[in-house]
Amino acid sequence: MASLHRHAATGDEGECSVCLDRPAAGQRCVRLGCAHVFHEQCIATWLAQRSSCPVCRRPVDEPDLGDETPLLEELRGAVAAAWEALKRIAWSAPSLDEAVERNERARLMRLGVTELKGLARSRGVDVRGAVEKDDIVRSILAARA
Repeated sequence: MASLHRHAATGDEGECSVCLDRPAAGQRCVRLGCAHVFHEQCIATWLAQRSSCPVCRRPVDEPDLGDETPLLEELRGAVAAAWEALKRIAWSAPSLDEAVERNERARLMRLGVTELKGLARSRGVDVRGAVEKDDIVRSILAARA
């Protein structure tokens, strides 16, 4: 199988998950495609019964992690692009004051002209020069600030 790499242990490998012993330097070991290392005999016994890594359960016939580098690079690029988009959205989002004003403006625009003039009068806002409904709303909002 392409995802099994036989090599002599260096002594730096972690413990074999099958027998729980560390491979001694020079001992025959196998590294699976997921990068987990086992004694050659231990993993042979395991793989005679199962076709996955005893640690992560990754199927041994999947490509090596090294073969997934283009996919990882593509994912990194996608994450970076998503992060940039999120930053643009965050910077373009209205402030709380802008959001409150936009909400207040929408609420006022739903009122009729007569109601707006009455509201302006009750708040002491002079709207005599206002020609359009939008002018009245702007005057009310400006007086609030």
